[in-house]
Amino acid sequence: MRLTIDEPAKKALRKLDKAVRCKIGIEIDRYQAGLPVNIKKIKTSDNTWRIAVEKWRIIIKYDPNAQVMHVTSVIQRKDAYRQ
Repeated sequence: MRLTIDEPAKKALRKLDKAVRCKIGIEIDRYQAGLPVNIKKIKTSDNTWRIAVEKWRIIIKYDPNAQVMHVTSVIQRKDAYRQ
C-alpha cells in the first residue's frame, strides 16, 4: 500500500517545530511498516482515518480501488473533528 502526502498536509508539517515533525514522521513510518500505531476510523466519514500523535491528528483518506492512503491534513486535536 502506498502513502501520499497532500500539499496542505505538507504545508502544515513545515510549520511545526522539528521535534513534532519527527514524531509525526516516525508514526507515519511505523504505520507504513505495519507496526501498531494509534489509528482509528472517523465514524462520521467513509474511508477516513486518523493517527494520533500527542495533541496532533494526522487525517488520512483511504482509496480502496488504488490501494493508496492520502494524508490530507495534520491538525491539532481541538480542530480535528470540526471538519
